[in-house]
Amino acid sequence: MAKVLNILLSHFKYFLSFYFIIQILLLFRFPIQYTSDSGYYFKLAQDCISQRGIYPLPQHLFEDFIVAPLYVNIITLLLAIFNSSLTIGIFNIVLNALQILLLYKVTTKIINEKAARISVLMYILYLNNLGLVLLNLTELLFTVVVSSSIYFYLKRKSWSWLLSGIFCGVSIAIRPLGWALVMSFLLIIAYKIYKKEVQYSGLLYLLTGLLSVVLLFGSITNLSFGKFVYTSDNGPLNILMGANDHANGGYYEKVFEKGEAGYIEHPENLTFYQKQEFWMNQAVSWISAHPVKWIMLFPKKIFNMFAWDDISISKLVFNNFTLLNFLKALKEHIPLSNILGGFSIIQIALWGLLILYHHLIYYFIIYFFIFGLIKFRKIVFNNSDFNMLLLFITIGIIMTLIAVGDPRYKYPYMFIIFIFNSLFISKYLIVKEK
Repeated sequence: MAKVLNILLSHFKYFLSFYFIIQILLLFRFPIQYTSDSGYYFKLAQDCISQRGIYPLPQHLFEDFIVAPLYVNIITLLLAIFNSSLTIGIFNIVLNALQILLLYKVTTKIINEKAARISVLMYILYLNNLGLVLLNLTELLFTVVVSSSIYFYLKRKSWSWLLSGIFCGVSIAIRPLGWALVMSFLLIIAYKIYKKEVQYSGLLYLLTGLLSVVLLFGSITNLSFGKFVYTSDNGPLNILMGANDHANGGYYEKVFEKGEAGYIEHPENLTFYQKQEFWMNQAVSWISAHPVKWIMLFPKKIFNMFAWDDISISKLVFNNFTLLNFLKALKEHIPLSNILGGFSIIQIALWGLLILYHHLIYYFIIYFFIFGLIKFRKIVFNNSDFNMLLLFITIGIIMTLIAVGDPRYKYPYMFIIFIFNSLFISKYLIVKEK
């Protein structure tokens, strides 16, 4: 394996160039038809363009929730320049390039340049990054912003910690998971202050950057929308889906149907925050009555996050078919002809090969991460930077356990797992085979 890895690393630039050529070909080859969350973000952006306003608009007051406000506004700006899904695809390619650059920079800073090349190589082999170019989701932008915050944090300068805090605030305006990064920073900095390794001023710079973004963005939405909104407000909805009599650890939208705990008879009469308050009360009530049953759902939520990994792979072959749909069909004994009837044998075979290849890569990445943490635990746990990254993953997973598990939710952690694995591979596989 070391020989194969060295060959790939020796042709690193060519491999990287080929990766971006593939992205461009995919973008112009596939007609993009946004569905689900991708379609909803696109629809919200179109609302803002037609009304010449920023998200959320007054008309969104009676939606079920406010979601990814900064992301929607960025997409709105892009579509205002050229109103086509192609614009979003090009934006995603730029984000992919930035993500690779940041992955390289951060890994070099924490470990070394060779490890950085290994981490980038894993990023390329991990095909979800490729499939996300064809989608309109928050994952790429959020991870780029989080990576930027980590990069500036690692510089350990007053100005860089200010920038790190600013990027933390931007990440929260895209997804509430950004709070996990803030908490990981604060815990590490507080420990270093206790050990007298850093000054209080560093913490103040980071918090100043964070609060400036939250207050600025929240104030802007307050002026246009009448509510201080700076991040997604769909937490109670997700918590209720993971806290009801029929909860299975994943999405359970039937909880909002008539006769179920989340049902609202006339939702059009309630504002988003009134709905969220109702759903939170329902969730808290159920959790209070069934604390053990709720905790027993945690392993299922972890399973839903990590057992499989078709975040975007199917988009490389099909438009509206995923591995999850395939598994549901098998579980519910739905004839495969019903879901595969519209596709050619070549498409089905290609999809199967991609799913097999990707999951072999994915399971190797997860296995090596766990194996490496155990084998190189002294190196990892004696390094404050590694501890900070592990805290981000841990706190983020805890936040997920409160709600529901989904394969998409682990995507921001894969960037960090690549960094750890680059250390483990360079110290175990390469050294061992020499």
